[in-house]
Amino acid sequence: LRVSFAMLLVNAAQMIRMNTDLILVGTMLGPAEVGVYTAAVRAATLVSFVLTVASLVAQPRMAAMHAQGRRDELRKFVGSTTRSIFVVSLLLGGGLAVFGERVMGFFGSEFVGGYQALLVLIAGHVLAAASGPLTSLLAMTRHHGRAAAVHGVSTLTNALLIVVLVPRLGIIGAALATSLNLALTQVALIVAARQR
Repeated sequence: LRVSFAMLLVNAAQMIRMNTDLILVGTMLGPAEVGVYTAAVRAATLVSFVLTVASLVAQPRMAAMHAQGRRDELRKFVGSTTRSIFVVSLLLGGGLAVFGERVMGFFGSEFVGGYQALLVLIAGHVLAAASGPLTSLLAMTRHHGRAAAVHGVSTLTNALLIVVLVPRLGIIGAALATSLNLALTQVALIVAARQR
């Protein structure tokens, strides 16, 4: 029950964080800007999809290796999984960056102005992919409380960064805040994983 509650907190924090920027951008900049930013966020989410799916697929193996005390094998598995996630995310992000204006144009010609925000968001997701399935690793090795704490703090950090950067930089500020927060979250997860 304790594990389930911690994972519920992780998922809730991630969902809140994923929508905080949209709510705050809409409040601070208005409906036209939040529409453009939302399109950029949705397009950039394609890059994070790789990490999400790979993490889910890797969880049973990580849990089994941990339960059987196969720490070296677990470390190698996480390393190879991380490299695969990063390479695929980098390729997907590169393709999205090259065709990003066209992708944003699918939403309408007025959305092409969100291309720079899209590039910043892609960079954030690729950087996050570089550290691999850390939330899953922590959860599957009984360190779910650390993962929940990191994601809880991340939600607050994201909101703070958005409040600071959006008034100065508009949707680029929101993209910078989100990408910086993704990077800080991954650093915190790396520290938590190394403490285990």
